[in-house]
Order: sequence, then structure tokens, then C-alpha cells
Amino acid sequence: MEENKIYEVLKKIEIRIQGQTISKEKLLKSFGQYLTQTFSKRDHNIGLIMHTGSFCFDAMLVTYAMIFNLISNKVETGDVVNSFSEGDIVLYGQNKKSRYFFGGFVDGSEIRAESGKKYIKLTQGGTSVNYIPEKSWRNIEPYNGDSVRMDGRGIRKKSSLRDDFFVEVLGFTKENIPSVLDTSCVIVAPRDRVDYLVKNISLAFGKKKISLLELVTASYFTEEDEYRYGGNTGKNEPTLKFTAKVSAARQLLLSRRGNRHLGLIVLGEDSISRGYSELHELINRKSLQYVYISSSIDSELAFELTLDIEETEVFACTKDFLLENSTTDIAEINDYTLKLSKQVNTIIEKDNKLIVLEENGLEKEIVYEFKKHIIAIKRNEYTTDEKERFILLAYSLMKLFVTAPFPMDRFSVAREKGIIDVNTPNEKIKEMEILLSEFPKVLQEKAEITIHLLEKILEQEEKITGKYEWLRRYLYSHVGEKTAIVVPKAYYITMLKGSGMFSDYFFRKKYFTTPNRFDNSQMYECVIVLGDYEGKAFNTFTCNAASTIISVLYESEKAGYYFKNKSSHNRINQLQKKSTLIVTMQEQGEAITSEEKETEDFEKEMEEYIFNADITSVNSEYRSNTGCEGMVNTAIAVVAAFDDDTKAYLSKHYKAYVLDETIGVVKEVEVQEICEGDSIVFTKNNDDTKDIVTSILTKLFQDGWLDDSSKKNYIKANLWKNSLVDFMHAQRFTARKVAELLLKDGATVHEQTILNWLDEDSHTVGPRNVDSIRHIGNITGVDELKDNPEEIFEACREIRSIRRKILDQVGTAVVNKLSGRITKEGSGMNFIFEKIDTLAEIKRVERIAQVEMVVPAGMANRPISI
Repeated sequence: MEENKIYEVLKKIEIRIQGQTISKEKLLKSFGQYLTQTFSKRDHNIGLIMHTGSFCFDAMLVTYAMIFNLISNKVETGDVVNSFSEGDIVLYGQNKKSRYFFGGFVDGSEIRAESGKKYIKLTQGGTSVNYIPEKSWRNIEPYNGDSVRMDGRGIRKKSSLRDDFFVEVLGFTKENIPSVLDTSCVIVAPRDRVDYLVKNISLAFGKKKISLLELVTASYFTEEDEYRYGGNTGKNEPTLKFTAKVSAARQLLLSRRGNRHLGLIVLGEDSISRGYSELHELINRKSLQYVYISSSIDSELAFELTLDIEETEVFACTKDFLLENSTTDIAEINDYTLKLSKQVNTIIEKDNKLIVLEENGLEKEIVYEFKKHIIAIKRNEYTTDEKERFILLAYSLMKLFVTAPFPMDRFSVAREKGIIDVNTPNEKIKEMEILLSEFPKVLQEKAEITIHLLEKILEQEEKITGKYEWLRRYLYSHVGEKTAIVVPKAYYITMLKGSGMFSDYFFRKKYFTTPNRFDNSQMYECVIVLGDYEGKAFNTFTCNAASTIISVLYESEKAGYYFKNKSSHNRINQLQKKSTLIVTMQEQGEAITSEEKETEDFEKEMEEYIFNADITSVNSEYRSNTGCEGMVNTAIAVVAAFDDDTKAYLSKHYKAYVLDETIGVVKEVEVQEICEGDSIVFTKNNDDTKDIVTSILTKLFQDGWLDDSSKKNYIKANLWKNSLVDFMHAQRFTARKVAELLLKDGATVHEQTILNWLDEDSHTVGPRNVDSIRHIGNITGVDELKDNPEEIFEACREIRSIRRKILDQVGTAVVNKLSGRITKEGSGMNFIFEKIDTLAEIKRVERIAQVEMVVPAGMANRPISI
């Protein structure tokens, strides 16, 4: 029944983004057909959507979810008004609503009207009384806000478009249009994506158009707070519940209060990867009518997540599917449909090219011999820290030799220039020679052969490498062509750009990136991969950012390349066999050879060994730091190992300052989003505060660089936290007790909210909700917080803006320092450049491990040597 209803609704509307129609394209019509068939096909429906990467698919999916909520709503006007008690504050008005006290029901005979007719009594605290006839009860809705003013201040005027949509599209009579809905859905997506969707989706019907927020209410949720989008005048439970975290989505779905939750939607690879472990449980929750996991066709995690679920409904934009379900004609030409068309053509025309280079010392036999000996050392029962260190150095050196697009002598040049500070390959080999002296005789021989093989390769790669030569020729012959060049580590970019190998002229329209930071939303003329590697944001065979993907390899990398190629091909076949919309063209799977499988198994075994070695070193260091009186432990979420052999144990709420070396920008990144290859800016262990931005902001304030308005904002922005901390210390209250007090005062907070606010490593400037500041004022007794929360909130917003500018300047100063450029004199930010050596240190992430453990607080969120 719902399928027919959805179909009838969709015949009457056009879906638009920023006023541009997208729903007429053949591919998106096929997507609409898929959604119409699968929203209510069974009692519990699981959908896997793997699209071209176009924003259109997210907009379509959110729109369909909204419509499904509208037609699934069961609450009627009578249910709403009968839920009110005398004295409740409600909203009333057709277009412009005001607040009233609900005074109950009266018979018409009591007010000189027709006997037997019911009226609702509304007052605003004075002598004036309004009696509302039954035909207008639909204009009454609950009010769950904090305001006690009985007027319409702060309430936006509503248009009649919502009523028109319900009547003309959904087939309601005016009297039966619900003021609130009893259904919701939860959508997991990054905040910026959510903002764009909510503010730019609209529907056209007849000659009218209506925005998403005029039809339904929407909020963005964190694990602690709710941020309502405009249009929810009554502050009622939203129909669309957005959040960036699966853990927050789970919290919403498990709530026993309020609306029926029809389904869950997860948008994008980042959302899937960050909540992967929790998604298994939510996908199988039978109470949800639908679950959609949606990402681009290059998403491996989305595929793995639903692999074992037999009845998964699949929509996958494979080459064969697109050949049958798309066309070169564009129905409505605009920015979105043009980009969609380009993505479709890229997938259909995509060509993976393989270039195999002469070895330059990296003969397949030498690499094979190395693997044989290093795996034998690894599997030997002899276990010491020296053995672990030897293996780590040997394995990372071979990785370097195989993937580096620069000669090895560049390390010395880069270190002399001050752009990088890591040991050279020669220094690492010398360290290995010292380490093997501790080995038993049975291992010493294998270790010596391992070192000899590495020295042999280094001798060949000291002045020149095959990949450097190939890259040099490519850059010289393709000046000005938009190209993405994927390298395994961020410091490779620094080496290529800063060690004097190339003029900046050859880097025009060349975008260097790592597999973990690749931006699949961009389109290039060509993507170049300088080795057999992949990351969470990039796979050579599923990447659709260009129609030409060139992999540049040595002979020893071919087996790994073919393994990934065949695995990708077989994955596409599986998707097409499970497609809800039939794909007539089907290909056979490809058999993986024993050599290809052995290559993959070797890499997995070594990576697992190194991961376990990192965890072992954490536990060892932890034991050496325990036993001190009064020691406080911190829960750790991530262990990061850096390329200078230091490590950092990063706590759950830590936010890292990650340097994008390609554009010289520092970004604030949550701990779960840190990737291998990232460069993290830490504050050096000195008398300055742990947070470099806070340190600089304090310095600007103390030295008089802030104007009078910013100084006042600085003081106001610190008032709420200082007041809360003083109150907790004076009363000896825990975060849980404070949360209980705030909840009693009407705030929507949890214990975790308080912990996040007070955690210096979370960089919280202020609550994201004005009401939270007022509630803090109420429990602490601080008048300024109670009486002027809007001013405090605005001050926090201004200080966030200043912190963002400081972060931009930190990025510029770091990049200038690395490249030898001088910052201009005469600005308040100039001292950032002068003090960058004493304030900041850059650590490049070599490996990263997700963990659940505790360490002493003094070990957390800073680089330490082990």
C-alpha cells in the first residue's frame, strides 16, 4: 500500500537542490524506482546504495524518507489536542502563531454558541479569552520551548504552502492536516553535508515550490545536545533526526519516548567507517522498517557490512548497470545533473593502466628473498623489543624503497633545509646492525642477509629511483593538466616539493594526496598511483575521480596489484547479482593465483605483527608509569606511531590539529578521523599550555593585540566554564551530579556533555545552545549567565572565529617555516611565525591503531618516546 502511495506522490512533484531540478534524469528515476520498491517491501528492509558520488542521491534519499514519514503518520488533530492538560503552553495561529495557555474544552452553550459543538479555550494570562472552533484545531500545536512570554515574539510566520502540499499532493482535507507527526527517521551524515541538504532541498508541485523545512521539522543531534533547524516553532520532536555519529543514532533509536522511528539512513564512507562496529547491531534491529547504507561505488566498507545479509536490496552504479539505466541526454541541464553525467561517463569509460618499470635494484627475486627472511625472523619464537624494532625498521625501509618517488639522498637535503626531521635510510640500517648483535645465532644469519639486501637496494636508489625518473618525465610533459598524484605518506609531498627536485612551475594543477585523504568528490583528467597501495579513501580499481587511472609499479608489486584488481572485479559481480533492478549483463569471476594470495597474506601478517607490537609497547610503557600515588587514568581511543619512532596515546575526546601539507591549512580533526600519513601539530612540552591555539590566543590577549570588543568577548566566553568549574569545586560535585541539576532545570544534557565541556583536549569554546548557558547560570547563581545568555553565546561564537583564524595562521606559519619563506612584519600574528619552533612540533603518523585501554593522564595526547 505504501509503495502505491509513494508512487502517486512522486508523480506530482519534482525534487530540487538549490532550485535546480534533479529528479527527471533517467538514472535518478531508476533510483527512485528502487526506493519506491524497497521502503516497505518487507517488515524489515535493508538497502545497500552504491552510487556515482553525486550529491543528488543523498537529496533523493532524504526526500523519500521525508515523504515516507508524511504518509506513515497516524496522529490526527484530535489526538494532539486531547493530549493537552489545562495550563499547558501551546501555539495557535494559521500563518503567524502566538503562545497561549490551554484552558480545556467548553461546550458551545457556555459561550453563547451552538450547543453540542466543542471549542478549545485559549488565554494569554490576561482577561482576553479565545474560543477555537473544531475546524481550526489543526492550527494548535504543542510548545516545548522555555519562553514564558504569551505572544508571538521569536516565532516565524508560516506560509500556506504546507497546507497546499498536504491537500494537493498527499490528498488530505484541510481539517485533517496534522500539526505534528508521530514518525521520525534517523540519518547519519557529517554536519556540513546535513546543513547543505536541509537548507537546499525543495519540492515543486504544480506551479508552487516548498522547502524541506516548511514540510517537516529537523534537528541535528550530538551525543549531548540537539540543535534545531528553523521552522520548528513549537520545539517539538523532529521528523528528521540528523547526527554525525552512529553511537548518537543508536541512542536516538533506543529511546522509548516520543515518535515511532521508521528507519535509519547512513550517508557516506566516513559515517560508515566511524560507526562500523555499531552498525551491525542497528542494521538487524527488526523494529526498523528500513535501513539504508549509502555511499559511492568505491566504498568497500558498505559492501562488507551487508555481505552476509541474504535479503539486501542493492542499488549499485556499476559500469554494466549504468549502461542499462542511464543516457547521455540530460533532461534538465544544471550544475548537479552535469556533474552526475560526468561521473556516469567516467565510470563507463574508466581505464586502469599499468606501467611496470625497470627495477633499479628492486628485482623481484631480491624482494622475494627479503620477504622470506623477514617472515622467518618474525615467526621465530625468540621475542624481544630489539627483534620487534628490527622487523619494524626492515619492513618500513622496504616499503620506502618500493614506493619512494625520490632518491634516498634527498633525506639529507631535506634535513639540512629543516623541512623534515627523520632518520635517513643509512642511519636506520646502522641501527639494525646494532640490534642484530643481541639476536641468537640462529637469527643473526637471517638478519645479516636482510640488511645486505636492503643495502644493495639503497646503493641503487641513493641517487636515482625508477619512480622518480618516471614522475619527472610525466611532470615535464603534462604541465597544466589537472592530475591527482597519490603517494603513501604525507611527508613524500614535503620531500617532492621542498627538497629542490622540481620547480613549482611543474606542479601547476598537480594535486598530491595520500590514500587516506583522497577527495573522491573532485574530478581529474588523470589519477596517478605510484605503487601498489590503498587507503580508506582510495582504491585504484574503484576510484572514479578520473577516467584514466595510471598505476606505476615495479615487477615485485604486480602480484599485489592483480590480487586487488581481481578482488574488485569479483566484488562488482557480487553486487550485480544482488541488484534489485535487474542487470542483464553479467560477467564471470576471476580466479586469484597462489602467488597473488601469498603476497596479500604476507602483507596482512606483517601489518598485524606491527599493530600488536605497538599495543605491546603501550602496555609496557603503561606498566612503567603506574604505581604513583594519586595517579589519574585517561581512556585511550587511538595509538599513533610517528615516523620518528615516538608514539602518542590519544584520548576519546581529543581533537588533533592536522596539517594539510598540499594547501598549507591546519584543520581540527576528531581522534577517530586521524589517518596514517597525517601530519599532526602538537604543542611542545614546555611552560606553554598543551593547546597551541589556546596558547596563542592567550598571548594575543595579554600583549594587547585584540581590540576592545574581542577582549570583552574573550572574558565573556570564559565566564561560563570558569563559573561551572568553581561551582563544582566549591560543592564537590561530579559531572553526573551537575548533569542531574541541569536536567532538573530543563536542560537536555548528559554526564558526557559535562565531561566534554570541561575536557581541555576537546577544545570546547562554549555550549552550542543558548539555553544551556542560561541553565548553567541558574544552577551556579551567576547573574550574567542567567540574564544575558545570548551575549555569552555570541561572545563564544566570536572567539571560535578568532580561534579559526589563529589555526589558519598556524598552518601558514608552519608551511612558511618549512619552506623558508618569511611572514610579513607588523601583524598580531607575526609572533606565531617567530615562536613556531618553540611552540609547535609536527609529527607524521606512520601507523595508527584503534584501541580500548587506559593510560596515566600525563601520557595522553602528547608525543612520547618509548
